[in-house]
Amino acid sequence: MLNQADFNAQDLNQSLDALIQSKPLKHASVSFNLIDLKDGKSIQSINPQMALIPASSMKVLTTSAALGLLGKEHTFKTELYYCGNLDEDGTLTGDIILKGYGDPTLGSDRIKGNLDLNGIFALFAQKISEAGIHCISGDIIIDNAAYGTAKVSPSWLWEDLGNYYASGAWSLNINENLYYINFQQKNKEGSLIEIKSLSPEIPFLSLKSEILAGPKGSRDNAYIFGGPHQYERYIRGSIPPGNGIFKIKGSMPDPEYFAAHQLKKAISKMGIAHSGYLTKSTWLEDEIDKTSMQLIFQHQSPSVAEIVALANSKSINLYCDALLLEMGKRVGSPTLENGIKAIVDFWVSKGLDKDAIFLQDGSGLSPRNSISSEALSRLFYLVSQDKALYPSFFKSLSVAGESGTLRGMLKNSSARGNVYAKSGYIDRVLTYTGYVHASSGNKYAFSIMINNFTGKTWPVRQKLEKLFESLYKL
Repeated sequence: MLNQADFNAQDLNQSLDALIQSKPLKHASVSFNLIDLKDGKSIQSINPQMALIPASSMKVLTTSAALGLLGKEHTFKTELYYCGNLDEDGTLTGDIILKGYGDPTLGSDRIKGNLDLNGIFALFAQKISEAGIHCISGDIIIDNAAYGTAKVSPSWLWEDLGNYYASGAWSLNINENLYYINFQQKNKEGSLIEIKSLSPEIPFLSLKSEILAGPKGSRDNAYIFGGPHQYERYIRGSIPPGNGIFKIKGSMPDPEYFAAHQLKKAISKMGIAHSGYLTKSTWLEDEIDKTSMQLIFQHQSPSVAEIVALANSKSINLYCDALLLEMGKRVGSPTLENGIKAIVDFWVSKGLDKDAIFLQDGSGLSPRNSISSEALSRLFYLVSQDKALYPSFFKSLSVAGESGTLRGMLKNSSARGNVYAKSGYIDRVLTYTGYVHASSGNKYAFSIMINNFTGKTWPVRQKLEKLFESLYKL
């Protein structure tokens, strides 16, 4: 007779078979691996060495490496300076300089206690006033030398670049480098949709809407076309029909130049006059005279542990791409190539197979990223054995039925609250990698990746929920 463990293993096999043999996966590629955390041995697998596109599941390489290389207490700084001559009457004959060091959270209120867009610039303006500066006869300069000129991965898709999730990581990031486009919906399918407003307003941005009202029951299918420094952009696709305001999020053409405008606006509210230009250090003919720079204020970001928590649970691309560049300093300058090398070298030193990892960015947005389920599940096993990494990393994962990108899964299942994972999704790609705390008390690391499924996502996700329930019963 089969004992309970055998029945549970049989249930797992049936769930895997039902998934693989389902109609949406007829032409798909699947890679699955399950590891017992007691001994690190793989106990079930399907094509575990097959490297597939992981989408946002790739973020776990970046976030875990950041905890290891940067440390959970590491922060990003942003500095405010003035240079030139400051008279007794408060007139500065010189410049105000805002120097960025890649903080991805500046002006974002996602993290408790972090100042929002208006709050952070009000603080900067207050610090300028407290320094005795009441009139600026010079420029407002954004010192953007920290991270160089390459803002996005060269392998990101054109249809992604204008949208908030492909904003890239800049020397000075602000408001997560995004803005909202507010559309006035219409009920009639095929109606041309007009832009009602932007929030915040982006100086010099020209948007052309080619958005149509979609059919009843449709979802957001709007894409903004335009890359870094491109201020003329087109919006194509459709939004759901209706009578209200429908919002989508775009990537700022130049967050650093936007920050200069916001600083000017903030000091004006403070009553500080300014008669110079708004510019960036990379636009200047001559380098900034650092010998005359006087520090006004240094702002510190939330910790890497806090950044990682949101990067994984909310799947924020910017946070991961900024962490990658910061890790690039460990092997040289903060470039995409050095960041990738730092991450891969870190995990190879821990025991992952270098040939199983093909990394093109820090966030998983590139369709050229690929990795095997064996490597991803092995990473989770290795993290579980590392007392320095595990607590912060584990807290950053979404919990099935309760939080993050897994909030909507397994809500009415006994497995609710027992699957902790990072999800990944891009067109025709669906992945999950994480931990299962089984009803037996056993704990497992798993990774399931599906590429090139057909049809809608929800039927595939339903099959995956059945798989997670089977894992929970082990």
